[in-house]
Amino acid sequence: MRHLEDYPKDNYCFIYVMLEDVYEVEVFYYELMKSLLESKALSEKSKKSKRLRDAKDALIGRIKKLKIPVIGEIELSQTDETSYQNEFDDLLNELDGDDTQIIFMLDEFPQTLENIKARHGKNTAEQFLQKCRKQRQTCPQNIRFIYTGSIGLPHVVRGITGANIINDLNTVEVPPLSIVEAEDMAAKILNTYGVAYEPDMIAYLMKRLQWLIPFHLQLALQEVIDIYEEENRTIIKDDIDLVLKRLLHVRNDRYFAQYKERLKKSFPNEKTFDKVIELLNYIAQHNSITKPESLNLLSNTADDYDRIMESLQFDGYILFSEEKNVYQFTSQLLCMWWKKFVAK
Repeated sequence: MRHLEDYPKDNYCFIYVMLEDVYEVEVFYYELMKSLLESKALSEKSKKSKRLRDAKDALIGRIKKLKIPVIGEIELSQTDETSYQNEFDDLLNELDGDDTQIIFMLDEFPQTLENIKARHGKNTAEQFLQKCRKQRQTCPQNIRFIYTGSIGLPHVVRGITGANIINDLNTVEVPPLSIVEAEDMAAKILNTYGVAYEPDMIAYLMKRLQWLIPFHLQLALQEVIDIYEEENRTIIKDDIDLVLKRLLHVRNDRYFAQYKERLKKSFPNEKTFDKVIELLNYIAQHNSITKPESLNLLSNTADDYDRIMESLQFDGYILFSEEKNVYQFTSQLLCMWWKKFVAK
């Protein structure tokens, strides 16, 4: 997203907005409006358009009179509710018909939903989702929204209301790298650092990692580089076992602990969270779990079984093997870490 923001295609403007700490609907719209007002696209366009420049100046003047806090730490009463949403919509309408595509990249939007739900209840969260849907339907054609985050949006929405409220959105899956892409990435990184290695070492690394996401691949390659710099020798296939062992050292715990912490956001109910941990512990210790076993383990939780399993798959923890008819960890590296530091 940052790359899109820094290197947009012609006639595109990407606006990144971090929303993890937003707990109020009005603060949500304030953050979007502030980001748009500060964007390069609006700045350039207001220089060329007196109408847009006047509208921008007038809006900034009105903003100064609004009484909402910049951060959502204070709950607003009904009588004090301001109109950042209306001001934001008015600003978008000033861009109607413009030839620049403006795309808002709303990071940690699912967490914002959880925050609003936790502070104000399901009804307010559902009303917020309805507002977002209406905005998507009525905003100018050159305005688009990308919702992303570390927890899955469909899972969070189903904990609030029906999934049809986001059925106008397209889900874009970002798959792991292919073997060819991952091997190419590894070779470029190692060559950049001047690491001497046997060709079959890279292929074996891919086989051991299995789930080839750039983050895990970079962690492994850093260990390869460290071994080369420490011992000043050619890295061979047998070194990969050492690489994986070093990856599971406590010093790397900060890279993997987030996987457990994220589950607290996905499953805020303590009983459900404990059951999910028990499920993942079982998979780590036994390498897999069947559907009947998982259904039995997750019985009597405060959450729906299908929603739990879908969330764990959507967020990259587990996958279902059609060949073996079992659930397994998506990443063998994560499975090894989980077995060592969580399941114990």
